[in-house]
Amino acid sequence: MDFKLNINTPQEVESQIAVKLKKLRLKNNFTRETLSKNSGVSFSSVKRFETTGKISFTNLLKIASALGSLNDFSSIFEDNNVVSIADLEKSQLVKNRKRGRV
Repeated sequence: MDFKLNINTPQEVESQIAVKLKKLRLKNNFTRETLSKNSGVSFSSVKRFETTGKISFTNLLKIASALGSLNDFSSIFEDNNVVSIADLEKSQLVKNRKRGRV
C-alpha cells in the first residue's frame, strides 16, 4: 500500500486555491461581479471563497469554467504511480474495482 505524505491541511489547501483563483481572476481583469455573472455563482459566494476558501464543489467548478481552468480538475484523484511502461501495461490489465471493502 502506497502512502503519500500530506504536508498541508485541508484548510490550507482551501486557502491556497482561493489565492490562486483570485490571482487568475485579476489576471483576466475580472471583478468579483464579472466573475459572478460569467460563472452563474452568486457574488457573495465568490467573495466568501476568496476570503475564507469555503465554497461548494459545484460552484468551484463553475468558477473554474468561467476562468478557463475546468480541465485542471480532470487529473484530480488520478493514480500517478506509473513509473515505467511495464507498470502502465500492468495497470491496463487490472480490473477496475466497483466497490471498496473494509
